[in-house]
Amino acid sequence: MGGEALTPHKKQAKPVLSMSTANLINFFFIAVGIGVCGLCFMQITSSKHLRKEIRRYFQVFFLTLIVYISAHLARQLMDGLPGNGVRTALCIVTFLEMLAAGFMAFMMSILVLTASRVKENAKRFQIILLTLLGVHTVLLAANLFGNFIYYFDESNVYHRGPQYILSNVCPLVMLLIDSYLLIRYRDNITPRVRFAFWIYQIAPIAAIAIQSFTYGIQFIIFATVGAAVYMFSVIIRDQNERYEQQQKETARLGTELSMATDIQASQLPRLFPAFPNRPEFDVFASMDPAKEVGGDFYDFFMIDNDHIGLVMADVSGKGIPRPARRWPM
Repeated sequence: MGGEALTPHKKQAKPVLSMSTANLINFFFIAVGIGVCGLCFMQITSSKHLRKEIRRYFQVFFLTLIVYISAHLARQLMDGLPGNGVRTALCIVTFLEMLAAGFMAFMMSILVLTASRVKENAKRFQIILLTLLGVHTVLLAANLFGNFIYYFDESNVYHRGPQYILSNVCPLVMLLIDSYLLIRYRDNITPRVRFAFWIYQIAPIAAIAIQSFTYGIQFIIFATVGAAVYMFSVIIRDQNERYEQQQKETARLGTELSMATDIQASQLPRLFPAFPNRPEFDVFASMDPAKEVGGDFYDFFMIDNDHIGLVMADVSGKGIPRPARRWPM
């Protein structure tokens, strides 16, 4: 949801946990998140039977999530440290953090749009999502000069700007589009995958609500990583089941094609010489189909002692339909 996790400053009279304990928990969440995302990325890369577009999508998605978490960690570590170099680094990592959050929202919307199998208006949705991502990027770039979304004071301490809400507008609109697609095209998505999508939509919102009561702990990091990994595992499981089903279907078709090939071959003359008692002539024939089953047919037989009958036939096309049309002959 948001461009950056909610990090408190200058409100130390309110914390439920001491800042050192809160920071320790935050660092634990971030370290676990980076590690889990890295493992998911390696699993995706090593999965050979995943469709190419799904593998590429989740590779980009988890790399973006790692950038988001790492940028947040870097901002926490440098926040309040003196120096102009630190200030420049803080501006860069905070920009990357919020940009990555917007790009993750965009990637999620593209995934939901693809899973929804929208036929009408699909291009229009893509243009809207790309426009929202572009507006989000322009706002963040403009903030580098205007400091209206966030800024750092003379001590290099992070603060929200007066127009901080602008960093959440575009991701929120993408979230609303996702919700519309999940409701409007729910019959096009399997219930298990649809539930995983809803978890990814709701978890960050719930984390923000919890975080407003528990000051200092970045539940948004834990919720985002947890929901992303759950969504990934459900989609991969769904893809694996489809792959296994396809393999079973392929094996079944292979068996049937093998049987069809044997049946077809058994109806063609295969013993040569065909007429061993007639040394004055010889006949030989063979058929090599372009696919497992062909449409060619031949036969030969003695009509009488002086005449031999030759039959050759061909059916247009290739594959199983050919012998299916031929056998009534």
